[in-house]
Amino acid sequence: MDIDMPGMNGIGSTAVVKAISPSIQVVMLTVSEKEDRIFQALRNGATGYMLKKSGRDELVNGPSYKMIAAKHFISTDTVKTHIQGIYRKLHVNSKGEAISLALKRGIAVNRL
Repeated sequence: MDIDMPGMNGIGSTAVVKAISPSIQVVMLTVSEKEDRIFQALRNGATGYMLKKSGRDELVNGPSYKMIAAKHFISTDTVKTHIQGIYRKLHVNSKGEAISLALKRGIAVNRL
């Protein structure tokens, strides 16, 4: 969903979509790099965001557990266990919630 849609913007639309069907995953695709707007979208339930200027590989291939495992010479189960531990310690349930928390706390978010 785009943050700057005509009528109701993507931030408000995300809240409506998540209220109707919480299991739907919403990814913001936007030209906006304004952290406050991205954070609002994440707070309203967006799973994550991508900038429109991102390359095809970034849009299609965010790092999977398999890719992370291969890069670090560990099993995919080990990756999953570590990520679940991180989520548990942060009291979040998804990557989007973890990113939202990091933005809220002013923590830099780096890609794996």
